[in-house]
Amino acid sequence: MYASFVTQRCNSASTRAWASKCSGNSSTEAIDVVRSVVIGTRCIIGAWAEFFSLAQASSDSVCAYISQCRAKANECGFRCPECQCPLEEYMLSKKIVMGLRDRNMKAGVLRCFPRLESFSEIVRVCEIFEAAEKASDQPSSYVASVGVGDTLPPPVMAPHHEVAAAGPRAGLADKEKPAKTESAGTQAVPSSGI
Repeated sequence: MYASFVTQRCNSASTRAWASKCSGNSSTEAIDVVRSVVIGTRCIIGAWAEFFSLAQASSDSVCAYISQCRAKANECGFRCPECQCPLEEYMLSKKIVMGLRDRNMKAGVLRCFPRLESFSEIVRVCEIFEAAEKASDQPSSYVASVGVGDTLPPPVMAPHHEVAAAGPRAGLADKEKPAKTESAGTQAVPSSGI
């Protein structure tokens, strides 16, 4: 239908090529073909808008959501304006976490975030949370309390100087014992999970 209309209006070779591409297509597909020829490549601002507004749908698994984010990031072509180094992994690592639909999963991943050094580690933690939630059939608030961080690399930040001065602890029993300080005498040291 659209192909015959276009052919009647113009007789150039490009119009006939469009008509052959559009014949038999739905109106949406025909418009997309014409748009791709007329407008050319996609506007980068539109790709950025879609990337930044993307969020995990209720029907999407973490893997499906990450795949969508990766595809949108590829369209965006994120690069450092000064040195032109690719920034795709950096942008993806932030976007993946902030677009998670489950707030408890997001909070759990954010708690691990200072220790996560790469995009693949962030993906792995998201997948661990999702798998643990499915396996336990519990809400992610329960899963967030599971010791997921045990398999992660040590924190990047150094411990507080008072914690470092106390030295390694022998076991859980030592965490409950009071610690002596010079000025305050004996006081309980709360277990902070550090």
